[in-house]
This record gives sequence, C-alpha cells and structure tokens, in this order.
Amino acid sequence: MSENADQAKHAKGSPLTPAGFAVRMVLALSAYALMLFLPAGTPAYVPGWIFLGVIVPLGTGAGIYLFRNHPALVERRMRYREKEGQQRVIIAAMTVVYVGGIVLCGLDYRWGWSQVPLSAVIAANVVVGLSYLGVCWVMVINEFAGRTIEVEEDQTVVDTGPYAVVRHPMYSLVLVFTLALPVGLGSYWALALFAVAIPVALHFRMVNEEKVLLEELDGYDEYRKKVRWRVMPYLW
Repeated sequence: MSENADQAKHAKGSPLTPAGFAVRMVLALSAYALMLFLPAGTPAYVPGWIFLGVIVPLGTGAGIYLFRNHPALVERRMRYREKEGQQRVIIAAMTVVYVGGIVLCGLDYRWGWSQVPLSAVIAANVVVGLSYLGVCWVMVINEFAGRTIEVEEDQTVVDTGPYAVVRHPMYSLVLVFTLALPVGLGSYWALALFAVAIPVALHFRMVNEEKVLLEELDGYDEYRKKVRWRVMPYLW
C-alpha cells in the first residue's frame, strides 16, 4: 500500500491522508443525516434510517477499500474544481437539484404527501445499494474516472468491462441510483423532480465531457465510433 499511497500523496491536489479521508467520510454521512431528518422533523423517519442503514456500511467499506487499494483514484474523486465553465454550471445545478430532492423527501414524509409502501422503500434501497457498488466497480475499472472533467498526461481509453457496452457506465449507474433514491426515501414528488432534472443535466455533462475527450484523449474518437451508446444500449 505504501507505494500507492505515496503516488496519491504526490498527485495533483491536497495530500491524501487517512485522517483527512476519514473526516470527509464522516462529514458526507453527517450531511445526509441532516438533510433527511431536519426536514422530516422527527427521528422516526423510517425510510431515512433504512437508507442510512444501506449507505453507511457500504460507503464506509467501499471507502476503506478504495483508499487502501486505489488511493490515486480516491484523490482524483476528491477534486471538485472544474476547469470547464459549462461543467461548473452543470455541477452547481445538479447539486442544487440533488440536495433539494433529498430535503423534499424529508418534507414529503413530514407532511404525508406520498404513500410509498414499505416493500417499495426496501426494494428501492436495495437498488440504491447495488447501484452504489456498481459505481465503485466502474471506478476500479477506470481509475481515471475523476469527479472533474480533465485528461491526464498518462490517461488512456478504457474499453473493457462496462465500457465495452456504453461509453459512460458510471452515469448509467448514477441515473439508476438517483431514480431509486427518492422511492427508497418514500417520496414520489422527489422522484418526479429527479426523473426530469437528472437526465437533462447528465446529457449536457456528457456532451461537454465528450467534447473535451475528443480534443485531448488519444483514441477516444475511435472508441466513440465503436461503442455507440452513452448510457443505455439501444435507447441513449
């Protein structure tokens, strides 16, 4: 692990340390709890607890695994500053929609707007967990899958695994995650918001991302011609 950790430590951005990584994990999970239970107005928000029961152990376990085995990838995922102006706008819009949707789920529970069966809540949270693990799997296959849109000096085109089926498998799984999440949190209203806003935002993000990749990543044009679909075979 020491060689990989040293690689991440000297990578672009802030040095990666176990303490800093742990703090970010705790802050992220705490933010989820606040966004859920404050709007719900009660700690008895059952869908919220089911979601946390899924995401906390998965997020912790996956985070520890990636930090120990793929520290350079984790460092890339912790970069938030986009170089592309259009991407900054898209990410800001997606953040507002995502946070607003989570808050809406809590408000929905408080005021009883949706009546989602417990079985649907549980099933949706299973999908949330599986799609989260899928995102981690995609990141392991493509360690250049950073949070920001940039091409690094030694980056190459990945065309194996899910990348042989669609060009943006991470976005495919993010879409599944964000559509299952509001049902898992018991809100049809948040589902309607996510179903409209998230695909639109992902579309614009992918269009801009592929423009950058075509200009800066050798072999991407050939890959794009070989793999036709962006996120869903025969559909998108």
